[in-house]
Amino acid sequence: MSTFIIGYDVKSAKRLRRIRRFMAGRAVALQLSVFLFEGTKEACLRCINEACRLLDLKKDDLRCYQLPLNCSHLRLGAATLPEGLYWQDSASICS
Repeated sequence: MSTFIIGYDVKSAKRLRRIRRFMAGRAVALQLSVFLFEGTKEACLRCINEACRLLDLKKDDLRCYQLPLNCSHLRLGAATLPEGLYWQDSASICS
């Protein structure tokens, strides 16, 4: 299991709403256009390929970065998850 950061810059409001709904069903929103995806590399590639079908690749930008396996996650600022719900990956629990 790996962790990926997926971010996008979409020029059209319609495509932006579409990609946000799509990503919200597959990953945890960190910011408005930045998501945390956990899964295999193959699952991430499938997600990216499906997301690209929703974009105009001549105008929009989508990027994906794989995080190191044993990295720490730190969040500063307002909570992105509802109150009382906390995100914890299994690597952090087992370390």
